[in-house]
Amino acid sequence: MVMERSREFNQPLHMCFIDLKKAYDSVNRKTLWRVCRAYGLSQKIVRMVQLLYEDTSAQIRIDYDVSESFAMNTGVRQGCILSPILFNVYIDYIMKQVIQQANVQGVTLSYRLGDFWLTDRGNGSHKVHLLTLMYADDIVVMCDSPKNLEHFIKVFERVTNDFGLSMNIQKTCTMSLKQFEKTIGKNETKGKEKDASSNIVIRDQNIETVDNFNYLGCNIANDQTQAKEIEVRIGKASNAFNSLRRIVWYRKCISIQAKVRIFKACILPVLLYGSEIWCLKAVEEQRLNTFYMKCLRTLLSVGRVGRMRNDLILELSGQPSLEKILRRNRLMWFGHVNRMDNEEDRPMLPEKVLFSSFTDAKRPPHEVKLRWKDKIAKDLTMCEIKNWRREVQDKEMWRKTINKEVKSTTVRSDAAHVMHEHKERAKKRRTNERLLDYNKKMNTPPSTTTVINVDATCSICGRTFKSKRGMNIHKRVCIQKQSTNASTDTKTNEMHQLTTASTSNKNTTTKNIKIIDLLIKKDKNQYVCPNSMCQKILKAQGATMHVKPCAKAWLIEQGVQI
Repeated sequence: MVMERSREFNQPLHMCFIDLKKAYDSVNRKTLWRVCRAYGLSQKIVRMVQLLYEDTSAQIRIDYDVSESFAMNTGVRQGCILSPILFNVYIDYIMKQVIQQANVQGVTLSYRLGDFWLTDRGNGSHKVHLLTLMYADDIVVMCDSPKNLEHFIKVFERVTNDFGLSMNIQKTCTMSLKQFEKTIGKNETKGKEKDASSNIVIRDQNIETVDNFNYLGCNIANDQTQAKEIEVRIGKASNAFNSLRRIVWYRKCISIQAKVRIFKACILPVLLYGSEIWCLKAVEEQRLNTFYMKCLRTLLSVGRVGRMRNDLILELSGQPSLEKILRRNRLMWFGHVNRMDNEEDRPMLPEKVLFSSFTDAKRPPHEVKLRWKDKIAKDLTMCEIKNWRREVQDKEMWRKTINKEVKSTTVRSDAAHVMHEHKERAKKRRTNERLLDYNKKMNTPPSTTTVINVDATCSICGRTFKSKRGMNIHKRVCIQKQSTNASTDTKTNEMHQLTTASTSNKNTTTKNIKIIDLLIKKDKNQYVCPNSMCQKILKAQGATMHVKPCAKAWLIEQGVQI
């Protein structure tokens, strides 16, 4: 939300993603007990927690060898349910000290709760200052200038060292949001972007500046595009899907209903992780939908060659379209944020940021990209939600409204029968297409094309074969013979007489006739097939083998014994 607002109003935004080196193992326990007392915990509770950490020891195991135990005097216990809470208290106290000493406000936004989207950023709006976002030891610092960001990081590095923690310079990165040129000259294009980089030095080492960063499993880009995030999501979902191919998807003993449930539990959450805040283009949505439909086709054992429509795939599997799932996720998060109120019915920070904007800021003279709030406004219209303020407060009613079009139905009972019929039709279509391609190569007229049946019996001569492959090979020759006979129907009687004469008079002269000598010779030792429907240019080698089956009637006329 903050990055979207900054880009919309062309405001500078500089961020630093801080990584702490072995944060949980570097906590100073004596300082931790004092921090707990400073937060109001009684001495009895602090003493009870302190007893859990007395005489703690650890061992190192390498393969099957275990080292001797040694004492552990720092850090919180690994695997203990109290460790995350204790660390949150510890890092919160440190951040308060850093903010107090740095005296930096960060990014200043204004919000008003009376309107859906803030239209009047003047009088009556409240201020909200965003400086840090923390989730355990993952910390993001946001400032409106590189100077303030550098000052805050240096103060943070000094204070954390006093409390026993240390920054990992190699894994700490900075990122600056791209801005548009404010001045438009004769030689400058409208909407031209510029990079606002920052150079921060800590311990004589430069902090790396990146264009993309993976924060809490989501890819954040400095140009506010989701192309990299979609690529990562599809890659991870594809790996998860392929790992279950032989185990689940290719097993015929597992029902389609069970496969769909496994897909929804194991693959779909990986694919749509973080989709609540996505603002995708049509191309990016199409990439996601292509992968989604590809997975459903695999569950139903229907390939893309089968040409089954997407709506039929969704109907057979009982699943909603991906567009409806994305709409449901956005509205679900939108309703959750709007219900975030504290004990005094005051909005919490996520709701403030959702309805916030920059004070006295104007949009630059360029086209504004599609925003998340534009997606929400469109989703509310698609779901026919008129009074969203009232409906969003009722959690159950809101859930029913947004899940109205996303409810999964059971797999059709005749799904197996429908898929079997579709596969048979696809086989016939592919066979006929191959036959048409062959006839085009052999210059056979379309009138001689015959539709091949499913059984292994030739529809022309009635010959039966053991396999369809053998029948298809035979039929090519059979169709060719039929076309040759059709072109010579007017000379059937003469052919019969010549055949009788050639069989009765087996003299030595007919036996010695060479077929190559009877053919019409062209330049460069090339010959022409005497079949009027073929007329293929032949070489000396192989001409005899081609003419014998192709121009059988012509050879009989010439008195050649076949």
